Amino acid sequence: MELAIAFVTRLGTELQRIKYGLVITAILESWNILTQKLGPAVLSAIESAWSAASTWSKETWNVIKNWGIDAWSATTEWTVDAWNATKNWTAETWNATKNWTAETWNSTKNWTADMWNKTTTAVGNAMANIGSFFSGITLPDIKWPWQ
Repeated sequence: MELAIAFVTRLGTELQRIKYGLVITAILESWNILTQKLGPAVLSAIESAWSAASTWSKETWNVIKNWGIDAWSATTEWTVDAWNATKNWTAETWNATKNWTAETWNSTKNWTADMWNKTTTAVGNAMANIGSFFSGITLPDIKWPWQ
């Protein structure tokens, strides 16, 4: 424990005195001092711990990165699906409305033409009937005041 405190104290002192790129040199010198005073077993344990921490960090990062990619892909797919569904619904609704309007217009137009034909036929027949009814009658010659 005392050795670790001495190492940290020495490292802190070195970091306070050295600036910029020399910080790495101070760390390496402190590391060399630490490795000389510690035995190979302690050094191996530190390296194993560092390796495990590094591996854990990489694995954790990969999990987070993959989750982000999966979440982004799922969001993108959902957005595309939602857009396509909306687009298709809009197109189907527009086509249905357009077809309904055309069918309604054609029905109205045909019904109007049919009613017009029936009405003009009925009026024509009525006029013919009235004409034939009055064809044998001679009306007196009336003189109206405005004539």
